[in-house]
Order: sequence, then structure tokens, then C-alpha cells
Amino acid sequence: RARETGRTRWALDLAAWRPPLGECGEEWALLLSLVEEAPERDRVLAYQRWIDRARALAGRLLARRCCELCLGASRPSIEIARTKGGKPYARTRATRLPGRPNFNFN
Repeated sequence: RARETGRTRWALDLAAWRPPLGECGEEWALLLSLVEEAPERDRVLAYQRWIDRARALAGRLLARRCCELCLGASRPSIEIARTKGGKPYARTRATRLPGRPNFNFN
């Protein structure tokens, strides 16, 4: 359905999420490795509080998953870039679909 509508919605309870061994564990390392752009990984790690790092990581992963579902793009072809103002957007040819002239994350 996301491919048809270009929309999807999730709800996460990140306050309850505690990966084993925290940020030193395999789960955190795996999830962080799925953010392919090094500057984006650095932005995640720059937050001081755990909950802020978790939110930043989740946001980046959900943006990628949204591209997969709504655009039919494969994970390796997805590149998340930022405008001069810092707003994330999908920079890939798949974003130019009929009826979807602008694909962004809110």
C-alpha cells in the first residue's frame, strides 16, 4: 500500500528500547552500520544523551525504509542527502515518480 500512496506511518517507543550492552553491543553497531553516509553516522553519535542518539538513529533508518517501501528503491541505491537548511531528502532517480514531484521526510 505504501508504494501506491507514497505514504507510510510508524510509531516507536524508543524510551523502552535498550539494546544489549548499549552502544557497545552488536545490535547498536549493526543498526548504525545501516546508515551508509559517514556524516550521518557522525551526527547520530554527536548527541550527548542516549535517547537523542536512539531517536536520531531511528529517524535515519526509518527514512531509508520509507524509500524502500514508497519508492520501490533498493537499499544500496538510496542516498539520503540534506538541503542547505539541513532538511533530509531522498536523492535518487526513483524519487521522480508521477504524482510525487517532491519526496521529503516529516
